[in-house]
Amino acid sequence: MNWWWPVAALTAAASTGAACQAVGERRDRRRFPPAGTMVRLPRAQGGHALHAVVTPPPGGRAPWVVFEAALGASALSWVLVQRQVAAFAPTVAYDRAGMGWSEPGPMPRTGARVIADLRALLRELSVPPPYILAGHSYGGLLARAFAAEFPEEIAGLVLVDAAAPEQWTAPASHDRLRLRVGRHLCRRGVWAARLGVARAVAWLATRGAERRPPGSDPERDLHVRAARGVVTAVTMGILGRSDRGLLTPVHNLPPEARRPLAALWIQPKYYAALASQIEVLPALAAEVAAREAARKAPLPAPAIVLSAAGPTPARVAEQERAAALSARGRHEIVAECGHWIPLDRPDAVVAAIREVAARAPANSARG
Repeated sequence: MNWWWPVAALTAAASTGAACQAVGERRDRRRFPPAGTMVRLPRAQGGHALHAVVTPPPGGRAPWVVFEAALGASALSWVLVQRQVAAFAPTVAYDRAGMGWSEPGPMPRTGARVIADLRALLRELSVPPPYILAGHSYGGLLARAFAAEFPEEIAGLVLVDAAAPEQWTAPASHDRLRLRVGRHLCRRGVWAARLGVARAVAWLATRGAERRPPGSDPERDLHVRAARGVVTAVTMGILGRSDRGLLTPVHNLPPEARRPLAALWIQPKYYAALASQIEVLPALAAEVAAREAARKAPLPAPAIVLSAAGPTPARVAEQERAAALSARGRHEIVAECGHWIPLDRPDAVVAAIREVAARAPANSARG
């Protein structure tokens, strides 16, 4: 029986795919160097390097604005907001370990590890507290975790359609299913990336986009060029059909920020980090809820909570509770805008950050 032929063929295909992935990653590093600076964390912190985009102080006493990206996003998702905020405040946008250009960090990617990484990064960059934390979606939950543990380092909060701990502390059955399926698909994504399958899908998608006739839908072409087939398959395992607005509107990004996405989304480290973030989400939510419940008084720092248009009554209640974390908090619904407010309505986020910066303590550190 020639049973070994299929085994040999599969082994050869896997070896070829892995070799192609290694060659492709080297080429991608040459084609798409980091948009910002690579910062090596201390050995005690893991010794991995994080990617950060830093804009210098424009003058005055505005505190530093630190951006925290959504679940599968990177510093690139903040580019439209960061460029405008840099006109009146110093800023830092970064990639969490394993995301974007950052190297993978110790596992699991718990909230405590992410926050420790961020604080170490800011120390290495000589960025002084207190900070204005701007967090989108999952990044908003991390911003709340940071503020709950280190309130004295917070000059203000801007939570942009942020995840609420109430949803994930004891997730409903459909949310548990989404977490389980998303984690499973991400684990498969790790192997698909290692064996070059994700790269092959991205290449085929790009070729398909190039063959589109003139006048075809440009938004669809951009999504295809960004190799979103693989990422969408993973993300749709976490999201329901009605949640497709949560997918990144990459067509809103400037070309220089859009071009590296395909290369960043087909690396094993990306799916490994994403899987871990999904896995620890309920624990992170529970930790945030417990720390916030234990607080005796609201945060003195100002806060603005932005929500996508058309929220449900339950969602409004969640966001109102988030705004109430601050003695000077308020909730605002952004009209005619979906979940990706930083890309669809960056002006709304910039206005919120400007207002929080103006209301921040007068003794906020200079950059």
